[in-house]
Amino acid sequence: MGPSNSILQFLNTIPTPTIVIANLKNLVVRITTVLALFNHGYDSVVNPNPLLRSCNNYDFIVVGGSSAGAVVANRLSANPNFTVLLLEAGGNPTLLNSIPALSLYNIHHPATDWLTASEPSTTSCQACKNYSVQMPRGKMLGGTSSLNVMAYMRGNPNDFDNWAKLTGDLSWSYENVLPYFKKSEDYSGNYPDPKYHGTGGPLAVTPPLDEPIIKDWMSAARELGFQNSDPNAYQTSSEFE
Repeated sequence: MGPSNSILQFLNTIPTPTIVIANLKNLVVRITTVLALFNHGYDSVVNPNPLLRSCNNYDFIVVGGSSAGAVVANRLSANPNFTVLLLEAGGNPTLLNSIPALSLYNIHHPATDWLTASEPSTTSCQACKNYSVQMPRGKMLGGTSSLNVMAYMRGNPNDFDNWAKLTGDLSWSYENVLPYFKKSEDYSGNYPDPKYHGTGGPLAVTPPLDEPIIKDWMSAARELGFQNSDPNAYQTSSEFE
C-alpha cells in the first residue's frame, strides 16, 4: 500500500465533518503528486537508463514485459547465476504513471496504449462508433497493469480452464494456478477468504478508498440483481468493491 493510500484510509477513520476530510484528501493527493513529480525527475537525472545492461549472451529471453512477462523475468533474475533479457515493444512507464491525478491520460495514448478495439457487436456497444468499444492494452513495461489504475483482477476462471483444454496442459487450469496467485498476494481486501487469497507475498492488495460514488454504484448493481462477491474468486459475474 502506498503512503498516500495509508494516510487517506487513516483520515477516513477520524470522526470529523465530511468537508474537512474532503479538503484533507485533496491536500494529500496534491502533495503526493508534487513529490512523485520531483522523485521522477530526480531518478531520470541520476539514472536515465536504469534497466539497460549490455550483455552478449543470455540464459533466458522473455518476450513481452507485460504483467506476466515482468513477473517471469523477475523470478528468473532472482538467481544471480542467470542473465535475463526482457523485451518490450513499448518503453518505460511515462511520467504520468508517477502522478495519480494524471495516470488516466495514458489510456488511448498511442505511445502507451495499443488502441485495441472490440469486434463490432449486434447485441452490445450500440451507442458506440461502429458498434465497437475501445479496450485499452498497455504498451509499456508492466503492460496493461500500468494502465488499470491499480485495480487487481486475475481474470475469468473459465479462461484458465479453456487454456488448459486447448493446450492439453492441466497445469493452466484455474485450480492449478490459484496457489501461485495466493503466493504472490499480501491480501487485506474486502473478501479475506483463505481459499482464494494469501498473505505475506510481494503484491499488496488493499480495499479501495471509501468514495460516495462507490456506494451509489453498488446500490444500483443490487437493484439490477447482482450479488456482492469477490471478483477474484471462482465466479464470472458480480458486483464488487
